[in-house]
Amino acid sequence: MHARTPEQPSTRATGEQHMHHWMIEEANGPQSPAVCKTCGEYRLFKNSLADGDFLTNEERRSAA
Repeated sequence: MHARTPEQPSTRATGEQHMHHWMIEEANGPQSPAVCKTCGEYRLFKNSLADGDFLTNEERRSAA
């Protein structure tokens, strides 16, 4: 099943678009399953970030 990110709207069977309302299970391992309260779409969320997911202060300054 292809999951969308929470920021992307989904098209339901009625053609109506919505922002996902993720119901995420309690963290118990590297990922937690979630279901959209509105449309029932399923997705996995990471429970932690890798070191590469963070920017240093120097990287922030150079990006500005």
